[in-house]
Amino acid sequence: MTSLRVRLLLGMVTAIVFLLGVFALTVYTSIRRSLLRELDASLATMAQTLLNYVENRGDRIRADVNEADLPELHRASRTYYFQFLLPDGTELVRSRSLEGYPLLPEFHGPAESPEFQSMTLPNGRPGRAVGLEFRPPPEARSRSRAPRAATKPATRPHVAPATRPAAGPGTKKNLAAAGKAKADPAERSGEGKVRKGETKDKKADPSKKVEPHKKPRPPRPQTVTLVAALDIGDLEDHLAWIRWMLAGAGGGIVLLSLGLAGLVVRQGLRPVNHLAGQIADVDEEDLAMRLDVDDLPRELLPVGECLNGLLGRLEAAFARQRCFTADVAHELRTPLAGMRSTLEVALSRARKSEDYREALDDCLAISTRMHAMVDSLLMLARLESGQLAFQMQDIALEELVEECWLPLADKARDRGLSFENRLGGQFTCVSDRRMLSLVMRNLLDNAVEYADAGGRIWIDARYAESVGSDCQPAGRRLVFRVANTGCRLEAADTERVFERMWRGDASRSGAGEHAGLGLALVRRAAVALGGWASADIAEAVFTVTLDLPAEHPPHGDDDRLEDEAHRDDPTGAAEPCISEMAQPRLLSQSGRPVQS
Repeated sequence: MTSLRVRLLLGMVTAIVFLLGVFALTVYTSIRRSLLRELDASLATMAQTLLNYVENRGDRIRADVNEADLPELHRASRTYYFQFLLPDGTELVRSRSLEGYPLLPEFHGPAESPEFQSMTLPNGRPGRAVGLEFRPPPEARSRSRAPRAATKPATRPHVAPATRPAAGPGTKKNLAAAGKAKADPAERSGEGKVRKGETKDKKADPSKKVEPHKKPRPPRPQTVTLVAALDIGDLEDHLAWIRWMLAGAGGGIVLLSLGLAGLVVRQGLRPVNHLAGQIADVDEEDLAMRLDVDDLPRELLPVGECLNGLLGRLEAAFARQRCFTADVAHELRTPLAGMRSTLEVALSRARKSEDYREALDDCLAISTRMHAMVDSLLMLARLESGQLAFQMQDIALEELVEECWLPLADKARDRGLSFENRLGGQFTCVSDRRMLSLVMRNLLDNAVEYADAGGRIWIDARYAESVGSDCQPAGRRLVFRVANTGCRLEAADTERVFERMWRGDASRSGAGEHAGLGLALVRRAAVALGGWASADIAEAVFTVTLDLPAEHPPHGDDDRLEDEAHRDDPTGAAEPCISEMAQPRLLSQSGRPVQS
């Protein structure tokens, strides 16, 4: 299993590597985009410069690029490539750097928004290219080019005939002639001429109207595709150096972070190691020791407090176990000592048969009480382990109370106790009849045993609705109380009355009687039946309250309880315990058999 230290280190290093990777990728991408943006701007400027060398001369397109006028095309660190193509793919012109190599891949965008691409140049080096498509204007763009020494002056179109008298450009006659030519060019160009395809007869026919000669439409200018590329090998080398620099710096930071993280984690886990050392010092012989939680960090404080609570519960449990063992030994030692004393007295000398019979009867009574106490302990163990199966049914509570009170009526009368059953016939609950009879007999016997002479005992009940909780299902509940006067316990003893072998009176009299198991059986049985038992002391009145389901649980819950019991004891060994409960010998708190 991976240690906590390794998990923390791996988590921290993974987070650092992820953050560094995101940072390095962001920085590299930003630098690359910025450089490519500058490069694209340079390519776009160069493309606009090259467009100025393209001329549309009506019948043909001419691209007369003089690379000597553009020295930036042949820098030592960066070489430009360009080509002009016609729509049919015919090469118009190419740069000297492309001589001996195939043409660049053709692509283009509009002149207003050229398209940029990264490509591999014909010489195998990386490059960046721009492509655009444009229509050269009808006039040459020689105005924007640098002047050339061998260039002849362009001739003016539509030159006038030689017999026309010359006039200055500013004379009125010349201006009038220009305006007339501009207003009626057809008249000037086609007057007195025969159109192509007409005969002389048609021209001489006065009945037909002769249409004026139309000037032919000039041909639509063709488009030209320009692809210009730039060698970016130095840029790629620079970007590669940036990548290696970021990778090396990131690796160094990761290694440094790993070392620092190890120190931080080791320092942070020191409280855990200190707490583990304190736990290791806990001895089963001295559970009173508690962990020092004052210096623990806030994250470990709940762990230390929970461990201290666990140690406290363990200490209490071990103390109860030792006390229980001592109590059981004392409870068994007292009747065994009485039985031995009776037998020794009977055997000390020869006696009559009636004396022997009396001694044997005393020994039988003592062994019966011992057997009852052992049966009560066995019942408690089976209730706590869930090894009992119940037969849930509707039980009329008033009738059950009367049956359980009948064996105790004589003893209550001898003590002058009054009993009042306030239930009535309308109260019913869903429970196992034999187990509920055991609970009721123990409660009534406890009340008769500890009520003051001439005191009172009463039982009442009511219905309540439960919203449901982890230990109590939702639904209608029956809450009934058994109360008696003359209680001499303190309010702090209300929970201890349900402990095994605990009694408010520390004196032990009566050879094995009053073993202190009655109320312990009551609570365990109530829990097993789906309820709860609690005690209350107020104004010298001791009250035990039982909360039991008043209606059947949802379908399948009865089967679930029985299935759980059989799962805990699949051999059916727990069934004899039910037959034991069906026997007339039931146990009271004092440990004596109660005859039904």
